[in-house]
Amino acid sequence: MASNFKFLETEFPVLANFGNLAEQYCYTDPNSCLMKLGMIGETIVNLMFTYDKIPAPYDNSASNRINVLSSEGLLTRDLTDILHALRKVRNKAVHENYAEASDCPVFLQMTYSLSEWFMQTYGDWNYQHRDFVMPVKEEKKTEKIVVFNKAQEEEKEEELTKAAIACAEQSEQIDKKVRLKQANKMASQRQKSEAETRYMIDEQLRQVGWEANTQEIRYSKGARPAKGHNMAIAEWPTDSTVSKKGYADYALFVGIKLVGIIEAKAEHKDIPSVIDYQGKDYPRNIRKEDAEYLIGTWGEFKVPFTFATNGRPYLEQFKTKSGIWFLDLREPSNVPTALHGWISPDGIMELLASILKNLPDAVSLGIVWGIMAIGVYITFKVLDIADMTVDGTFAMGGCIVASTVASGWNPIFSTLFAILCGMAAGLVTGILHTKLKIPAILAGILTMLSLYSVDLMILGGKSNIGMSQFGENRVYTILDKLAAVLGTTAKTTNIITGIVLAVVIVMGLYWFFGTEQGCLIRATGINEAMVKAQGGNTDTMKIIGLIIANGFVSLSGALVSQIQRYGDVGMGTGTIVIGLASIIIGEVIFGTKCSFKVRLASVFFGSIIYRVIIAIVLLLGFNPNNLKLLTAMLVIAALSVPVIRGYIFERKRIRANMKKYEEVETDAGA
Repeated sequence: MASNFKFLETEFPVLANFGNLAEQYCYTDPNSCLMKLGMIGETIVNLMFTYDKIPAPYDNSASNRINVLSSEGLLTRDLTDILHALRKVRNKAVHENYAEASDCPVFLQMTYSLSEWFMQTYGDWNYQHRDFVMPVKEEKKTEKIVVFNKAQEEEKEEELTKAAIACAEQSEQIDKKVRLKQANKMASQRQKSEAETRYMIDEQLRQVGWEANTQEIRYSKGARPAKGHNMAIAEWPTDSTVSKKGYADYALFVGIKLVGIIEAKAEHKDIPSVIDYQGKDYPRNIRKEDAEYLIGTWGEFKVPFTFATNGRPYLEQFKTKSGIWFLDLREPSNVPTALHGWISPDGIMELLASILKNLPDAVSLGIVWGIMAIGVYITFKVLDIADMTVDGTFAMGGCIVASTVASGWNPIFSTLFAILCGMAAGLVTGILHTKLKIPAILAGILTMLSLYSVDLMILGGKSNIGMSQFGENRVYTILDKLAAVLGTTAKTTNIITGIVLAVVIVMGLYWFFGTEQGCLIRATGINEAMVKAQGGNTDTMKIIGLIIANGFVSLSGALVSQIQRYGDVGMGTGTIVIGLASIIIGEVIFGTKCSFKVRLASVFFGSIIYRVIIAIVLLLGFNPNNLKLLTAMLVIAALSVPVIRGYIFERKRIRANMKKYEEVETDAGA
């Protein structure tokens, strides 16, 4: 098999010789292989100084010479990184007898790519890229032959190096601007292998405090999270089906906490699109057996942060096709941003611990979920019915919007359609309860169970569906359109929209329940027998109340779906408990003897406070798998407090009466 470096023989035989030897030593002598590759890097640096007549720096060390070429603009950041990597590995090979066999294939590919760039910049400008072919291991090569060859190597290398320097000294100097233009043009077109991308990512991660080594710290070799270690574990398995059988390129762990996913791409792809696809799919599909590493759930995501890179340094003119891109998955309105470097483990923990940063997200979600809580308030407090339909209508609202908007519907029409479907579900529950005399709670459960199958049909048999946020297939929601009109960020738009809706809903319901129809609905919940005695139709009042309530719940699900940009058949699980928690928190703060208008507003405040509490307990390290339990315990405690308080008050009253009785008896005896 011919050497990959054969293309250098005419213009730069010294480099061709080093490359040929490195390939021969790749499997038999890793130490020598790494030294030869390091010498290619050193020779290229020396030749660049000579060709361009650059004066030697005062600090003429190998490291500083590379930095000088970089400051001159001849080396891009990625080329500078390769040359420094070759310098470091050669030093380790020479001074520490370093001989890691797994590094040889990686450095061979990196050096080959560097050599192609050098040929196109200082040699044949018409040279066309050729794919690198990994050398085949030769089983028959003996140690004796290798030793004999090494005895002649140094003499030949010295001769070729002198000839190369002499040729460079005699060459005609090219104008600096022309050289810079060619160097940068070829650097931008340089083909990178995935091995190079991975190695560079490893090095950059190590520099900011992560333990990273794609070859050794990988899941298949037994690498697992450990307390006291900040690890970037390569090829972490997930349940994703998008590519590579579900293996994420890296999973970031601070101790035993899974805090991030990295997707590395060697191709020149649109990085935000990579985040929108694989970068989001892996965090969605963390395996059940890895639940012990999770620190929270954010909508459909089980990992807070995701990163993507194609190995190119960030360039403003190619900003979507270069650099490291980062997305905070905790808030659906966040968008990918370009970073100048990787975030350190401490930086990750600071992001997670930033309560103030998470408050806007909690507030915006609290307001939108408050619309659902208003629906629960109408059935539970106004009608005195525990309506389980809400678990189904919330999910249905989200699934309808996700499916229809992703199919090209106008998001306003989709949202209105979701509201109508939610009202229809309330109508079904009302008929089951009032006309077929099925108990209210059972009627709600039956409708809820039916809606699960309906949701699956809406999603075409899938359990969930996403709405793309980037690229050509981007889906625009109501909130996206409002943000464009208002010129505000997504977070600000969510909060403004939520506040406006909350005010409109509170004022609208206050007006409605002040009308004759509304008063009859309230009276039905307070004293159904009295309404019947006055000739009122309580069945109709219940149906109207259930229709209105489930319309609001479906609206809430539709908005949450647009904020989180996905719909899921299970997103309504526990909705009624969350709604009750919001109502009870509001009552604890505002009391139960305030005006009806204040009680309606208290539901929104209770929902916001509930979301803030959840955000805080997650930041304090609470296991997210126990959130439903926490919510249930909160509701139980709140419902029990009045009973316990009444019991204590009654005991005190009895004791006081007994004391008075004893005093009277004593006085009578005297």
